[in-house]
Amino acid sequence: MVDVVAAPLPTASQRVSSQAVWSVLAKVATLGGTLGVSILAARYLGAEDFGVWSLARNMVVYLGLLGAFGLDRALLRFVPELEVRGAGTGIRRLLVLTLGVQALMASLAGALLVALRPLCERLLTPKIGPLLPLIAVLAAVFVFKETLYQLHFALGRARVLMVATTATGAAWLFLTWRLLDAGWGAGGALAAQAGALALACVALLPSLRRTLGSLRMELPDTMRFRRLGGYAATIFGSGLVNLVVQRQSEVFFLAMVASPAVVGFYDLGYSLPQLALELVPLSLYAVVLSAISASYTRDPSRLGVLVGWYYKLLAVVSVPVALLGAVWADRALVLLYGVEMAPAGPVARLFSVVLLLPFVSVPVGTALLVKEQAHRTLPFGVLQLVVNIGLDLLLIPRFGIPGAIAAVVLSFVLITPITIRYALRFTGPLEFPFRWIARLFVAVSPGLLPALARPWAHTWATVAIGVAASCLLMVIGFRFGGLIGPEERHRLESARIPGKRWFLRLLVRPV
Repeated sequence: MVDVVAAPLPTASQRVSSQAVWSVLAKVATLGGTLGVSILAARYLGAEDFGVWSLARNMVVYLGLLGAFGLDRALLRFVPELEVRGAGTGIRRLLVLTLGVQALMASLAGALLVALRPLCERLLTPKIGPLLPLIAVLAAVFVFKETLYQLHFALGRARVLMVATTATGAAWLFLTWRLLDAGWGAGGALAAQAGALALACVALLPSLRRTLGSLRMELPDTMRFRRLGGYAATIFGSGLVNLVVQRQSEVFFLAMVASPAVVGFYDLGYSLPQLALELVPLSLYAVVLSAISASYTRDPSRLGVLVGWYYKLLAVVSVPVALLGAVWADRALVLLYGVEMAPAGPVARLFSVVLLLPFVSVPVGTALLVKEQAHRTLPFGVLQLVVNIGLDLLLIPRFGIPGAIAAVVLSFVLITPITIRYALRFTGPLEFPFRWIARLFVAVSPGLLPALARPWAHTWATVAIGVAASCLLMVIGFRFGGLIGPEERHRLESARIPGKRWFLRLLVRPV
């Protein structure tokens, strides 16, 4: 199904099919490193300091957003366009401008954070103060790494990224283990991540030089940097809304009214299903956006069809994972992180389903980005941000973690349908395969049946058997659910995707 994202045009099809597997493998390596580091942090630091570390990681994400200023994601939109036009000089100029602006923004954001140390210690926890300079450095390194990664994705170099990501994950795990074992605490975990990301950047520089040297230079740069600024500002604004609404702004409100341990429980219960659900979608997003951008440059009329297939792709890779999490997330969490983190288990089960909601708006947002109309919905994003913060203030002091979960759900349900309806004015007609997605839910729902055995599943062996049974029932349901029709089958058979024959034999019933 990946091929459908860019099927109308062979060039885009080849880019998606050839890069998708490497992108997924790179994301798997990232997931492995992130999961391994969080397990080490939980077992070495304990619930209280784990919560401090969780709070620091969230601050890094927000600071990274300020430092990047949307320019890293803008590369996915404009680099493919410049490459199609043969404007290699424009790509080089774009990269230099991006890095220069990001260096300035990251420096200003880091200095502001350090200056606000007394406020952070008073509102959140005194333990966060000594970590603020390290948070600023880590955020700057993270921004540089993300820019290099997005440029490689935009130029179709996902294989290089897979190798770099795997090495980075291994270095991150090793450094985290050594520093935590040496008693460095939460600061050691942050320093280990900064060191691993810096190594990744150094390793990617030779590849970057070779890639830029291979670009065609026949045509002059025809892209005005005014377009870049407007697009990047839109990315920044939507990214800020996304962070506040979907990416755990609640941890900061919980830190104001509860202990760091509670913050850690909520963060783990949120981030564990988030990692699993976003594994494939995020690994494919850069490739898909790049390919759709190239396709749209050649044939704008196919955008609606591509969005419809993007919805199906997201559903196939996320719905089964959500159902598995709803049944087994709490058991897996205790086995991985220890009994001390057990209060995060019910939160993880609930968020396994709740975190499906943001996927509803991803394909529409992609269409707006490709058409450079994403700024049109920013007012609704600001409204959702205000609603979310208002719900946080209203619900979290009174209800704690349940109030935080309710704020996430309500802010999405109240605003997102209105936003999508308004967005259609600027994207034109899009395909929404909701009936097909409903059939997918029904087809894989037998995977919930092993939940009947939960009272007896408390060991690695019993949980593994339960998860395997759930997966088997989902595969059977998908295979006999008739979800892959003649058109889908034809596209899969014509796609250049490694392993497609295995996929067809496993999940598609013979005609």
